[in-house]
Amino acid sequence: MPPDRHPWLVRFEHAPEEALGDLLAGYADIHPYERADAPDAARMLFGPLDPDNPARSLLGPALLSWLEKRRKDPLPAARPKLQRRIREIDEAFEIVALLEVADAAIALRRRLHVWTDWTARLVLSPARDGRAALWRTLALTQPLVAAHAPDLDADGLAPLWQQICREAGARVPQHYLSIGLLGLRRLPRGNAGSELPWVAGLAQWALARNPSDAEFEAEWLGLKPLYPRAPERWRKLVSTLLSTREFRDHEIEPPGWWRVDPDFKSLVQKRYVASGVPLRSPMPEDCSRVIDRLDEPFEKIEPLIDDLFRRHRHYLHATGHSHYFVRAVHMLGSELIGRGEDARDARAEKAQALAREGLTWEPYNRHLWALWRDALVAGGTPEAAELIGWEMIRRDPGNMNARNQLATLLVNELGRLDDAEALLGDTIETFPDDDVARNELAELLIFEDRIDEATTIVDTAFDDGIISEATFSLRARLLSHAGRHDDALRVLEEGLALDPMSSSLERQKLSLIKGASISLKSGAFRTLAPRGSERSLPAPTFDPELTGVMRLGSVRRLRFSLEVASAQQPASALDELRQILSEDPTFAYAELLAARHRLWEADASTLPPFAAAFEAALAAEDRVTLEALATRQPKLEALMLVAKALIGDAAAAEEVAQWLRRSEPALEEPAIAGLRNALGSVLRLIDGGHSPQDAFSEMRERALRAVRDANEAALGDMFLAA
Repeated sequence: MPPDRHPWLVRFEHAPEEALGDLLAGYADIHPYERADAPDAARMLFGPLDPDNPARSLLGPALLSWLEKRRKDPLPAARPKLQRRIREIDEAFEIVALLEVADAAIALRRRLHVWTDWTARLVLSPARDGRAALWRTLALTQPLVAAHAPDLDADGLAPLWQQICREAGARVPQHYLSIGLLGLRRLPRGNAGSELPWVAGLAQWALARNPSDAEFEAEWLGLKPLYPRAPERWRKLVSTLLSTREFRDHEIEPPGWWRVDPDFKSLVQKRYVASGVPLRSPMPEDCSRVIDRLDEPFEKIEPLIDDLFRRHRHYLHATGHSHYFVRAVHMLGSELIGRGEDARDARAEKAQALAREGLTWEPYNRHLWALWRDALVAGGTPEAAELIGWEMIRRDPGNMNARNQLATLLVNELGRLDDAEALLGDTIETFPDDDVARNELAELLIFEDRIDEATTIVDTAFDDGIISEATFSLRARLLSHAGRHDDALRVLEEGLALDPMSSSLERQKLSLIKGASISLKSGAFRTLAPRGSERSLPAPTFDPELTGVMRLGSVRRLRFSLEVASAQQPASALDELRQILSEDPTFAYAELLAARHRLWEADASTLPPFAAAFEAALAAEDRVTLEALATRQPKLEALMLVAKALIGDAAAAEEVAQWLRRSEPALEEPAIAGLRNALGSVLRLIDGGHSPQDAFSEMRERALRAVRDANEAALGDMFLAA
């Protein structure tokens, strides 16, 4: 029969998604291909078809629709059913790559954060690993996506592949190294030779993992034959790569790990000198020269900015070293939104794009998150900037500056003084030693003419010894406002004794000496908006990455409404949470919050998301479930230990105390590292003579907040499978 008239294809044309589901499940009548697995059967059925064949054109939409429904379906709890579900999903991804289904590949790439977040729950074993299948498909289809979606950065996944190489054998299994190297090998555009990116990825893995000679030899010699090159070319490439600063700083000299290859014998014996231009990143002064011209018209400086970062990217993609690129993004981006009167929107958009590109390389960089937030404000979208600010707090709960800066944004840009006051109060409660939050709250109260309350906060700060230059300034201004000029002068002299170089305190002192009073209100807050807690909704965006981040930020803001501002809007916040879950029942962060507020309950026949299951077990004081979750996610075992200590488990409290005293392991998850830092006050009590159980009892509320923060911070981390 003609290849396009196979009976199964006829059925597929009439009911694409149903027929595809049967094929993936193994139920389809595909004689004579019954013994083939689904991807091979699909290749034999669809492979001979012309690109414009109706069945072939339906394949992409059918795959995407089937995957989207699987994403929203609860996962079965029974392991055989779960294994079968993951196999079907793996094979759906494989079909996308095998048959080069362009529309499906582009859709997966555009919503990478959504698919990666979901497939992180589909990691059972090397043979049943939905995340690995997705990443492998993305790696293989990079040239296809570049050819059909020119708006997507052709090398945009390079940071992911380099990060996978660095984390292989640590936060992700060792066999993921092959995925990272595959991704670098399949980049549509090579830098300084097509083999350099993947050789750099191999070097990044070796630098992070310090493999044995046998381990490195197995990886290197497994790929080298795929690239027939003269030994001289390999020697030059490796020598150039290992001569860059990062490897030199780690005392890695050419040939480094390549000493296992006889082709590098001359490098081992120091008889080889590489010729050509060395790999160098632009210098800080190159960035400074561009910054010096930022007051010029934007159309004149934009080409200079583009050229600077073109050179940075050449070095970045060739070596995988992100430090210099990220430093330049922060330096120039911050100046870009603060200088120049023309083309403010264009300047802000440029700063946003640079910040986001930097975050693909360093997703936990606080400076880049702040730059993205501030660039959104400069671009006239403070509502989106607010949600970025909340997301900063979620992923980095120990970042006090992010909280204080968000409070300033709430006042200055959105006029939400009540929310700002509540946030600053919550920050002081969470971080009692944070003098910045105390001073910001006092400034806000002064701004609202609540002088007595501001005076109480400043006096308390002095009593507690939590003082800084700004605290001395605040007290002097309040005393001057009360007509106590001599006392104000004395306070300023005390401040200058501690910080003789303080120009602001010196200016205030001179004003008092001249008989003038000090201005009470500072420029910290400038909005004259009325008090209120009405929230502005951000404008719709068609940017999947920004939408994903704002989505997480909106739920973190919802947590704030429920736990801190609950006296004002508990019912509306709960209604908003229910609405989010009705629109996306498997949104993990919303499920977590629903479990915390007893709005969510797992079905016994389904595998619950880890974060929500943890919250439910903590609320129910369910030790058995907590222990099962520790087995399910061993990288977060400390989270379960602290939870058991909080519900009165003395043995767990002792284990937590021992864990806190140990030096921080190099491979600790970021969320667990944050939990360790947040429990410092508990450890101080223990070291002061309290039993671990008594310490947790006394510091229960603070420890409970730390556990919840850590659980939320672990969400959406693409390298943490759950």
